Amino acid sequence: MGDDKFIRNWKNLKPLILKKWDKLKESDLENIQPIKSEIVEAIQKKHQDFPKAAIGQDLENMEQQILKNAEE
Repeated sequence: MGDDKFIRNWKNLKPLILKKWDKLKESDLENIQPIKSEIVEAIQKKHQDFPKAAIGQDLENMEQQILKNAEE
């Protein structure tokens, strides 16, 4: 998944991220760039038990689901 896709889908991804990683707050995501590496860092700060690779994979899966839903 390219970071440019993340920027385009940030509006759709943000609520899914906040739901899945419930220790995050809206304010945690306000001051970061909507690119994968920064989002992974923000998530891991609050959810230290999640490995970065797993967070990245979950984000990619969310992105794919959004794209799939958009095609339907």
